[in-house]
Amino acid sequence: MKTNYVIGWILLLTSLVLTSTGAYAQESKPGLVLNIGLTNGYNLTSGNSVVKNYYSIGGRINLIFNDKWFVGYTQNGSIAPGNLVKNAGFEKSRIYEYALSGGRKWNLGAQTYLRGNLNAGISEFKVKTGSGSEWDDDFSDISTSAATSYLAGAETAIGFRLNKYLAIEAGMYYRRYFKNDQLIIATGDLNSLGVTLSLAGNLNLTK
Repeated sequence: MKTNYVIGWILLLTSLVLTSTGAYAQESKPGLVLNIGLTNGYNLTSGNSVVKNYYSIGGRINLIFNDKWFVGYTQNGSIAPGNLVKNAGFEKSRIYEYALSGGRKWNLGAQTYLRGNLNAGISEFKVKTGSGSEWDDDFSDISTSAATSYLAGAETAIGFRLNKYLAIEAGMYYRRYFKNDQLIIATGDLNSLGVTLSLAGNLNLTK
């Protein structure tokens, strides 16, 4: 099932790239653009991972230079299912990610572009073990008390300009998490391949 999701998104993105036609309009490109995006994602873990596939929601903020290079910050958090770990001995668990990002965009047509970027940052794995309302990093009942690891990832997306200010993007990404002996699960269980759908807004900061 997970293979079908991945193949389907690869075919979709490839088809959209191949069918994009028309030269990019020869107009003056903005020198500096503020880009803000809202992202919905579906994360696919490996079949033998103790972490379930999960939905996430997040946002990003980028500065785009000369309609090509960009740098920025991204943040994501899982929203469903409520407990990410299979057969867990605690009530709920979530993962949050905070990363710096940098990459490039290529204009494929008057309304279409391709974006690629690399991310590096940290992830935070949280659980709630009791009946209280607070999310807690205290894992005393399961023999550890830390829940942070480093992450690195790569992402590509194809975007469609709705107008001067808004665009929608469909993308794929891969995230890898680095070993932390104090994490309550194997770090590799967090590694995931994901698909995203985003709404992005652009504000020209230069005249």
